[in-house]
Amino acid sequence: MNAMTPLRILVVEDNDLDLELLTEEFRYFKVINPLHRVASGDEALDHLLRRTEETRDAPRPDLVLLDIHLPDCLGHDLLEVIRGTPELSDLQAVMLTSSEADEDLLRAHGSGADGYLLKPITQRGIIHLCSAMDDLGFSFVVADNGEVA
Repeated sequence: MNAMTPLRILVVEDNDLDLELLTEEFRYFKVINPLHRVASGDEALDHLLRRTEETRDAPRPDLVLLDIHLPDCLGHDLLEVIRGTPELSDLQAVMLTSSEADEDLLRAHGSGADGYLLKPITQRGIIHLCSAMDDLGFSFVVADNGEVA
């Protein structure tokens, strides 16, 4: 993989405010990678596995930002499905949660999460995420002088 491959990001998040905060932090750093958002585990499975008419042409994401508490499932359970599916098992997945409980962190790790970000997402969290993805050979697209290139 090219060291400068732009990330395709899927955000699995049901809370509009949390999504807006994440988007604002990306904007702050002038990250312009498009975020594709789904609001439930079922929609995520449609996007990743089922390839419905609506998602048939959607590119496979490189990174999934996955809320732990979704309206129809736990993000941990969805991640276990992703890790158990051969064509998705290498997908980078970062859990998003407001919980600092040790059991949530341990379960995220046990489910195969590549990372864990506390909500609300902070500038420090975005820096950590960008650095970790860069180490894996992916890059965020940053606008030059604040303009979309």
